[in-house]
Amino acid sequence: MSKPSITTSFSIFCAALSIGCLQPSTAKDESADDVTPSETASIYDIQMGTYAEGTVLTVSGAVVTTPVVPGDNAGFFIQSAEGGEFNGIYIYMYDEVTEAYTPTVGDVIDITGEYAEFYENSQLKVTAAENITVTGSGAEVVVSELTAEPESWEAYESVMVKLTDAEITDASKLYEWGAVQLAIGCWMDNVFTNYEAETCGTYESITGPISYSYEKYSILPRTEADLVGYSTASEGGSCETICDDGEDNDGDGLTDCDDPNCAGDEACLTDEICDDGLDNDGDSYIDCDDFDCGDDPACPGETDCDDGIDNDGNGYTDCDDFDCSDDPACGGTGEDEICDDGIDNDGDSYVDCDDWDCDDDTACGGSSESEICDDGIDNDGDSFVDCDDWDCDDDAACGGSSESEICDDGIDNDGDSFVDCDDWDCDDDAACGGSSESEICDDGIDNDG
Repeated sequence: MSKPSITTSFSIFCAALSIGCLQPSTAKDESADDVTPSETASIYDIQMGTYAEGTVLTVSGAVVTTPVVPGDNAGFFIQSAEGGEFNGIYIYMYDEVTEAYTPTVGDVIDITGEYAEFYENSQLKVTAAENITVTGSGAEVVVSELTAEPESWEAYESVMVKLTDAEITDASKLYEWGAVQLAIGCWMDNVFTNYEAETCGTYESITGPISYSYEKYSILPRTEADLVGYSTASEGGSCETICDDGEDNDGDGLTDCDDPNCAGDEACLTDEICDDGLDNDGDSYIDCDDFDCGDDPACPGETDCDDGIDNDGNGYTDCDDFDCSDDPACGGTGEDEICDDGIDNDGDSYVDCDDWDCDDDTACGGSSESEICDDGIDNDGDSFVDCDDWDCDDDAACGGSSESEICDDGIDNDGDSFVDCDDWDCDDDAACGGSSESEICDDGIDNDG
């Protein structure tokens, strides 16, 4: 069973895989129409592993709990009428389905789709418009209230929950991923809406479905109404305020850099060492699970997609590993996707604008223009405007700097709040283990390190 303005986390995760995030992956290339009849199932039985991946299932009387997820890879969340543990699931829609149905919170639907797991996130893939039937509207959305960390977050995957007295323990990734860590043991992500957040800030309550991606459970508030009673760190008064004074400022038994509140503090930041088993940069990801290690020789990725071995040690073997999605051994072709020819050129089972590779292509609503960061227009056609577009992180109009990042001087030259090797601009810099060479895409060599 089973990430930015801060709005870009979802796009980054999906591109890196994200919600890969919420787009199902399956080796099958058949629609629900090819399998007759479908099996009738409950969401609970799906989440409990009763059915094999690829099975076409019909769920009746499900309640829609969210609007459509923003972006090109449309989907939404549903749960059973009673809600609660193991009673939620994510729905991924093909383009023709998106054009025919716009999910509204409280809709009651019968839905038929192919069951899939995307990196252990359960989903139904709906390929035809007639596979969603609205049978009612205005239904109550049952919300499970959590006041303490549950024994298993997996039980609440895709379920609507309400977290009360939610403290933010680390907001250092807010403008990088659009996500912050919460004391209750999960993250909060801005897939649907932006929010205020700083380390040690608190919300009286946060409501939304629980999502799973990149080995993290996150709550996804849908609108500002799901975010109640925000207090800043100074108003809350319980925080490790100084991270290098040798004192336990907030009295929680953890001092300075041992306290999660200090995870993003400059006093506690070091570069990630990719083979020592430690979370050196304090972002909760260790060694090859840390994005900073993507170009490190210690983290080569899944090198062989048909040997039955988890080569990169990330828990996914061969075709279950995202590294292999375009590999011929996994049904891929090694070709680039052409976004307007009606052919699955790269063999990943997604055609044209349904393929993430086409997100910025003009044929799919993208633009060849660069984003201008202060004109109120979505110049590059990615649905993010001005400072909400990740392309504007370094722009002076959005608090950045026109300077390029120098990767070994200890200064945030481009004004994006990330210094030297903690700045993605330095991923390929020799000072951060990269290379000054450009990548050549057909020579079998990692030219850029």
